[in-house]
Amino acid sequence: MKCLKTPILLFLLTLFSAYGLLAQNLKDTIQRPKVGLVLSGGGAKGMAHVGFLKVLEEAGIRPDYITGTSMGSIVGGLYAIGYNAYEIEAMLQSQNWNDVLSNDMQLSDISINEKDQYGKYIAELPIQGREISLPKGLIFGQHVMELLNYFTLPAYDIHDFDSLPIPFKCIGADITNADIVELDTGSLAMAMRASMSIPTAFTPVMWGDKLLVDGGLSRNFPVQEVREMGADIVIGVYTGGVLKDKDELK
Repeated sequence: MKCLKTPILLFLLTLFSAYGLLAQNLKDTIQRPKVGLVLSGGGAKGMAHVGFLKVLEEAGIRPDYITGTSMGSIVGGLYAIGYNAYEIEAMLQSQNWNDVLSNDMQLSDISINEKDQYGKYIAELPIQGREISLPKGLIFGQHVMELLNYFTLPAYDIHDFDSLPIPFKCIGADITNADIVELDTGSLAMAMRASMSIPTAFTPVMWGDKLLVDGGLSRNFPVQEVREMGADIVIGVYTGGVLKDKDELK
């Protein structure tokens, strides 16, 4: 009887092992669909993105890819590097945006040679060569860049956005022809700054040989890009209005 039990036991162990391997193989073969998250531009209305991220987190949904434009690039980029919705909300709400969006600098940050003259004039214009250069936007964005650099410190050494915890891409527009420019490598902070550079409000950003402004000019809702990244299902938040074309922005 003992001799009979041993082969039966070995058979059952072999059967259970085979079942476990089969179940694992089926799990590996039948993967869940990849989820892409798209966040549009929309200025201050882009804060609605944070509320939507909270809903996703409560539902246990984690996107596999993220694309964003303008304010969507800020929220999406921060989420892609690992901040959760509540952290992003706290980061954005704790800022004095009047200071962040100004061109004023602290006197302590001005060189000693310029302190006597700083703030004495109604306007200051740069000179290129022998000619006065008129700015292409009201806000130069030095404080914005400082803030974005600080926010993106966890990813300061990552220059391929596919290598972020969640692969990410944001959109800029070439100011010369309104062509779409996909930003997925380089400085994440600079990519965000380029994507949010609303024409006439912010100065454009030089990106390689292109001068970039807000991606909403050409692609305010980058669904196509997130599909190209590999998304099977696309979840999107659109907070923008009807976009003006490049002729209306002149």
